Amino acid sequence: MADTDFPDDTLEYVLPNSVDRYSGRIGVDGFHFDSTKAALSAADDVLPTVLDWLGADQAVDFAAIHPGSPRIITDTAAALGLDDTAARHSFDTLAEEGNLGGVSVLRVLERTHTDPPPAGAHGVLVAYGPGFTTAALRGTWTA
Repeated sequence: MADTDFPDDTLEYVLPNSVDRYSGRIGVDGFHFDSTKAALSAADDVLPTVLDWLGADQAVDFAAIHPGSPRIITDTAAALGLDDTAARHSFDTLAEEGNLGGVSVLRVLERTHTDPPPAGAHGVLVAYGPGFTTAALRGTWTA
């Protein structure tokens, strides 16, 4: 997952019947997100698909997790077998910049480049968006 490597694999998934959970709309004053209480569990509902895609034998050493909310970060990290310390870049992005949508995960990745995992670490980037959409990629960190 360094500057010159391509991801090993990618995933795109839309949770069925989830458009009411989290949606985006464009108004004259910009882009806005609307959600229902069901949005709180949307990440939990897609994580089995993410874990199935990763496979039982694929350990994750680090993750760049979309900073949608503290719960999204914590639940995603826990599902990946990581703790809140491993998700520090996501928490820092949420605290300092907020949730600017799915693209916010790129800011988390930028922070990961500044404070990287060791070369050879296996990682995953997971982003969430309206619809309820999940996009992920996995790769190996190289120096």
